[in-house]
Amino acid sequence: MTTPNNRGVTLNLFVTYQIEASCETIQEIADDICIEQTVEVVRQLAQDSWIQENILGRAEEISLIETTHHPSSNNIYKVIISYPDKIIDYQLPQLLSVIYGNISLKSGIRVVGLEFSSDFLSHFSGPGFGVDGIRQLIAVENRPLLATALKPMGKTSQELAGLAYKLALGGIDIIKDDHGLVDHSFCPFKERVQECLSAISKAEGKTGKRVLYFPNITDSYEKMWEHAQWAKDLGVGGFLVSPLIVGLDTMRYLADNLGLPIMAHPALMGTLFSGISAEIVLGDLMRLAGADMVVYPNYGGRFPFTEEICQKIGHALKKGMGRLKTAFPVPAGGIDVKSIKILKQFYGNDAVFLIGSSLYVCSSNLAASVEDCIQAMLEI
Repeated sequence: MTTPNNRGVTLNLFVTYQIEASCETIQEIADDICIEQTVEVVRQLAQDSWIQENILGRAEEISLIETTHHPSSNNIYKVIISYPDKIIDYQLPQLLSVIYGNISLKSGIRVVGLEFSSDFLSHFSGPGFGVDGIRQLIAVENRPLLATALKPMGKTSQELAGLAYKLALGGIDIIKDDHGLVDHSFCPFKERVQECLSAISKAEGKTGKRVLYFPNITDSYEKMWEHAQWAKDLGVGGFLVSPLIVGLDTMRYLADNLGLPIMAHPALMGTLFSGISAEIVLGDLMRLAGADMVVYPNYGGRFPFTEEICQKIGHALKKGMGRLKTAFPVPAGGIDVKSIKILKQFYGNDAVFLIGSSLYVCSSNLAASVEDCIQAMLEI
């Protein structure tokens, strides 16, 4: 940490980069990052002693990770750079700009670790409900949660509501809109939400079990905010948001001001993974931005995520981060209902299994399929 001074800059954010470089150039690259991500001028224009002490990034560690032993190949280095918290101004857009803004345009530099000060974290509300809060809403304590998406796009509001009724009748925990459902002419947002809430309420009256419905509010800013307020008044359980599409800080604002759970969808996030590790994008950043649940591809599904990546994301969503609540991992992307027991062993109880097509096609009785999945979760 830096020492206190009369301008109030006292704490640092530590960013770990993985950098491809030669032994002759690694120090130069590290120094360049320190300047590029802060003052963005040639060094002779940053000679002010206060700027050097309190604004510039500082290379705290440079260590060799891997030697390629090939004349034409670079080595792999770990470089830890500290940035004063104050220059980030405790807001997400500037955080992204500082850790990876300009240097995202360069090659061979990847963000693989973030270490926040407790003071920095205290400026963020994080998940409004978190794992414990979601469990309290639906009164489920002893198993993973089961979720699905209303599919496919092209069905009418009434047809999707019919699916929602059967799913709720089977005792599912969470029903969300598919992330591609917006305010389509063939399935208008308000009509869809009204129909689905009515169907779910009818099923709840028979089962006595609460089901949370998360409509997708990813849309233009005007529609997003209007739809969110309207749907909250109508009684939805939470919202589905694609934060990389609408903006990370937009999701943070929604989480801080709507008072309902937020499920984050990973659409477009894959564009970041070459420069920022998946566990930071889907873990640290999602919690800072207020996500109570984070959807990401499960290993062995339609997307190239490994068991190791999934473990790291799960850890990032549940690790200590100041006073921020933990968030639910929501593995998805081609989960087979037959793998539920294996997934429970892998993720433990504090996970939400988002199962789509497999749940719909495993039998002709959708409610019974849900019941079978929940029973499978209870058997281990």
